[in-house]
This record gives sequence, structure tokens and C-alpha cells, in this order.
Amino acid sequence: MTRGMRLALRIGLAILAITALISLWAGLRNALGPLGSQDNQWGPSRALLSHQDPYRLVLEQHEHPSRPAPFPLSQDPNYPAFGLVMLWPYASLPWPLAKVVWAVLNVFFTGLIVGGLFHLFLSSKPKWTLILVTGMLMTGTPFRVQIGNGQQALFSLGLFVLSIIFAEEEKDLLSAICLAASLFKYTVTLPLLPFFLVRRQWRIVLLAAGIDLGLTFFAAAWAQASPWQMMIGPVRSALLTTGQGYIDIRSIFGHIDMEAWSWLWIPAGGCMLLIAAAFCQRYGNGNELLVLSLMSVVSLLVFFHLAYDAVV
Repeated sequence: MTRGMRLALRIGLAILAITALISLWAGLRNALGPLGSQDNQWGPSRALLSHQDPYRLVLEQHEHPSRPAPFPLSQDPNYPAFGLVMLWPYASLPWPLAKVVWAVLNVFFTGLIVGGLFHLFLSSKPKWTLILVTGMLMTGTPFRVQIGNGQQALFSLGLFVLSIIFAEEEKDLLSAICLAASLFKYTVTLPLLPFFLVRRQWRIVLLAAGIDLGLTFFAAAWAQASPWQMMIGPVRSALLTTGQGYIDIRSIFGHIDMEAWSWLWIPAGGCMLLIAAAFCQRYGNGNELLVLSLMSVVSLLVFFHLAYDAVV
């Protein structure tokens, strides 16, 4: 690289870094504002901590619209009960402090995602590549909205990357714990599981599934609710409280005039998942970064998503 090219690179990276910091500042400002962090799961987790079934609360409020909303802002319980249990230390904080803590955690997990993936797959690349990738991620609107809305994708992706790091170090239990927690935002991380399956790390996946299942049964007993209702509660809540996404494949079928055909996204998404998983099984060995990249795109297409989930 010539001297002129190095100078141009430094100037470009400096401009990108400044832009990324402005984007981060905007996201943090929105997150800590009076109506910020509106998609956080502090409310549902706190309700479960108080022995209440958060999914029943939102269903009852839907049946009786005159009742006050059970959770602040738009903190609807659209996420699994095992994750709400894992968030109990966080949910015990007062809301003003909780907003600050979650914003800081999102920034931390951003660094973990980029730094961890760079260490795992791009360690031979120049260090400025890390600055470039980090700056591009942070400058994007999805990252800024993730921070501002108090969303969970950065949290889940960060734990997924940490699970890979522990798996590389052959610390299967720690890897399974992180993987179990990462499935909190299952619409983002569940399609990434072929990464572990291609590497035949079945034990980690099974341990993670066992942890999540055990915590779900614990949550049901804690709230004196049916385990089955606790399992399907996030889906029922999401169907009541979310509209149509505009990234996933359902947005395509949403344009079909005949309502009866709107269910086509289910077999279409299922076929897409199976084809992608089969491709990863056939060609993924030794190409783990390709597996993660492919399944990240699939996760955006198959499940309900809005713009902020494009951080994947």
C-alpha cells in the first residue's frame, strides 16, 4: 500500500469513526429519553419475578381494552419465559437505572460481536479491518434503532458469539449456557444453530435446549401457570401485539389480495430453512463464516423482523 493510499485510508476511517460515534450518541439519547427503550423486556421479566404470568396479563388486557396496559411503553412479552427468568437480576432494578444498564450492555455486546467474530475468523486480516467493520455496523440505522428501542438482538448475538468462543476453548458447559441465553431472541439466533451442528457439537446444543426447557418449566411453576401456555405464550402475545414485518418473507405474501394464501410463508420459510441447512451440512465444514453469513440472511427472511434486526 502506497503512502497516499495509507493517508486516504486513515482519513476515511477517521470520518467513519466520527460518523459511528454520532450514530451511537443518537441511539443512546433515544434509549435514555422518556419514551426510549420502549421494546425492552424489563416489564415482563419484572412481572414474572412477582409470580405473575406476563403472557396471561397481555391476553387479558387484549380481551378487556379498557384496562390499563400491564407493561410500560410497548414492552409486550413476545420473548420466551426462560429469557425472562435470566433477566431477573436486571428486572430487579428501577426502570430509570435499568434503561441505562441495558444501553451500556448493548454497547458492550456490540464490541463483543465484532471483536469476537474478528478474533475467530479474521484474525489474519489487517487491524484496520476491525475498525472498518465496527464503524459500518455502528453507522447503520439498524444499530442505532436497536440501541434506541432497547431491543434484544445485540444481547442475543453477543451471547451467541461468546458461546462459539467457549466452544473453541472446549468449555462446553459455558458455551451451552451462553447459547441458551442467546436463544432469548430466537427469531435471530435459532437459524444460526447449524453452525454448531455442522461442527457436530451436539452436546452443546442439547445442553442449551435442556437449560431453556428447565427454566421454562421453572417459570411455569413460579407463576402457577401451565408449562404449555408458558411455551406458546410468546407466540400468542406476538400475534396480538405485532403487525406485519417488512424484511421477512411474510411481507411478500402480505401483498397477495386473497387472505387465504397468506399462510404460504410457512412452507416457503420452512423450505428455505431446510435448503440452507442442507447446504451448510454439505459445504459448511471448514467454512464456518459462510454458514453464519448464510443463516443470518435466512433468519431475516423466515421470521418476523423490522429494520433494527438487520444488525444480524
